[in-house]
Amino acid sequence: PRACGLSMNAKQWYQRRVLTVNFDKAMVRLLRECKFLICEFNVPIPENALSLYANAETYQKQICQLQLIASMYNSIKTCLHPEELPLLQRKLEEIDSMLTPGITEISWKRTKDVDRFMGDVLQEVQERKPDFHGVED
Repeated sequence: PRACGLSMNAKQWYQRRVLTVNFDKAMVRLLRECKFLICEFNVPIPENALSLYANAETYQKQICQLQLIASMYNSIKTCLHPEELPLLQRKLEEIDSMLTPGITEISWKRTKDVDRFMGDVLQEVQERKPDFHGVED
């Protein structure tokens, strides 16, 4: 199982394709405990936990960017009226196709892939958002 990435609640996906950010709660707990043990008690921790903790800042940055992407995407999807969907269907499909690797392939373990994916998708969603909000006005 992946600890971090975009995920979709199956029911929401079939109804409206709403994105959520998935970051394993056990990993959050592990990172918090590592920080506590290292910073407060200077206790040695296992090497594999230490290597994860070394990337805690990167994971936090990625989580924030993924949440931004999901928020912008969900705002686009939930603000459209059914009558508007046919007008913007092609643009929505383009964004969906860009999101697919983040949902199906990319793992938090491949930081460069995650960063490249997030940069591309964030740019695309930011560029397309005015197209969708122009319809609302």
